Amino acid sequence: MGKIIFTPYIKNNKGVWVPEKVGVDPAVFTGMQENAVATICEASFKRNVVFPNVHSIVSRVSSVRRKLQGIFSSNNKPVFNLNPDITFSDGSKWKLHKGMTNTKEWEWMNTFWLQNKKLLQVFGNPAWTQFDRDDTNGFMQYITKLVLSDRIVKPYKMTSKDAWNPADIWLIKNDSEQRRRIDHKIPKNKSSKLEELNILLRTMYKERKIVGISLKKMSLNYVLFEHVNVSEIQFANYRKLSFAIGNIRCRLDMDSGGTNKFSTQDTVIEVKNGNEVLATFQIKGNTSNIFSNLKFEGTNKKYTGARLGKAPLELVSKIKLGIYDKEHFKHLKFPNGDKQSWTDTQEKYAEMFINVKTSAATKGITIDFGGITTKEHFKKNFGLVFGTHKKIKDKSDTSMVANSKLMQLNFLDNLLAMKPDQINRYMTDLLLIAEKKGSRYEFGPFGKLY
Repeated sequence: MGKIIFTPYIKNNKGVWVPEKVGVDPAVFTGMQENAVATICEASFKRNVVFPNVHSIVSRVSSVRRKLQGIFSSNNKPVFNLNPDITFSDGSKWKLHKGMTNTKEWEWMNTFWLQNKKLLQVFGNPAWTQFDRDDTNGFMQYITKLVLSDRIVKPYKMTSKDAWNPADIWLIKNDSEQRRRIDHKIPKNKSSKLEELNILLRTMYKERKIVGISLKKMSLNYVLFEHVNVSEIQFANYRKLSFAIGNIRCRLDMDSGGTNKFSTQDTVIEVKNGNEVLATFQIKGNTSNIFSNLKFEGTNKKYTGARLGKAPLELVSKIKLGIYDKEHFKHLKFPNGDKQSWTDTQEKYAEMFINVKTSAATKGITIDFGGITTKEHFKKNFGLVFGTHKKIKDKSDTSMVANSKLMQLNFLDNLLAMKPDQINRYMTDLLLIAEKKGSRYEFGPFGKLY
């Protein structure tokens, strides 16, 4: 994914404010957002600063504005310009302070203000003293190191903290005291089960001593909040959930630009609650320009279009054995840039394509292959894409997408071979795993802003 481009106003060497393009890596900008929310929360909850409107975030307390300006800077250039004293050449003042809503700065400050307002509504003032995103030696680093260490016995191989708890920021009352409580419950000289840590953290969440918050993108002008994994009643309700598979899109037609590449790189599967599309799952290569294994990422379609998060492959492989076997679904085990590897297996995958098409039709599931209906057309298109392979990396080489598409097709073949009720159960479990909900895999407690 390329950089996100912003055009803040920057004072040039003539002292004139002019728009200038600044590019920021998406992951870096996500970190900026999370640090901004932590900063505003600290001002509200710890220093009792009241922000009555969006503009007050950068106009009421200069220290907050300066810290936010520092956060939203890249290579000594502002990503956002939060300076309240800008006067443009036509004499107009900085739009943020005139209530205009057509700037990126205003859009994001509005998001942060709404998120902070919602947290105040939900939690009141629990006297939190630390507001940590990923500070050096902060709680995020402490809990991440703990949960990934050998001190914690986990029900599956865990390679990241977010596979257990997706909290982006932590709101804590007396950090050192809460760490002592955790270290007493999870001693360093012996192993403890992950659920022991979860039980303690659920208690601390209810006491408002440690609250992790997952921040999801919001596209509406209001914010929703949800407590996740904090009670046995919730766990029982999660177990009762039942959703259904919806339409599937796995386009195998060629790009309209005339190049030998597929029109899309992914497969998208809908998850429905009755007639309503609740979420979608995008299945694609973990990277787009090299051969890689698959990733499963959910998107909330009901409210905001926010990413639900990646479903950890270790857990995807455990939902139902044989549907996604992480040892089988490795890109090296599928045809790659070697033309002969496709020639030798093309009939096998063409049959798989027909099987998927037939299974979907039999079960009343609509699947969009981009107009591809025959084995001959299937083999021709894959042959063209595999034919783009170059030994020396070249942007015209999209053979890794053909490799990924075959893995996606294999997954669909396994999925649709099940009975309808089993497919629906599988998609329900996949959704819960992406959202990190439920006790089956011992997910941790957190609050979700979305």
